[in-house]
Amino acid sequence: MITRCLILSLLVAGWLAGIVVAEPLELMKTVDGYRKEVPPPQNLGEMNGFSLKDAAGQDYLLSHLAGVARRLGVKSRTDCLMLLTYLKDPDPKIRFIAAEAIENVVHAYPGGMSLSNILTPNSDGHREMVRRFVAKLQAPPDQP
Repeated sequence: MITRCLILSLLVAGWLAGIVVAEPLELMKTVDGYRKEVPPPQNLGEMNGFSLKDAAGQDYLLSHLAGVARRLGVKSRTDCLMLLTYLKDPDPKIRFIAAEAIENVVHAYPGGMSLSNILTPNSDGHREMVRRFVAKLQAPPDQP
């Protein structure tokens, strides 16, 4: 929580990436709302596949959570920086949604991410995932 507050204050002050953000709280409110209720699947593709258990023990399909991440509409580096704070969240579904939404913007894993990197936050793989995301977010916009 302290990390989220620090990043939020830096974003509002315009210190990260030289961008002043008008409504940084809206994305955080949306993601935090997924703790209580995740929007329903939008199509048959989101109703098939493997599942994971959230912090409350409820099963969620990975395809459904990936669809939720896409519908978040994350497009900017600022949004990705906000979502970085959720990669250590105790709820695996929140970590998955955040990681998917960031990956949809930065493309740090062209061959696909490892689910274990998302599900085990204190692992070397998780640290590598965060490092790749940060490196991509720090790169100049014209670099691939």
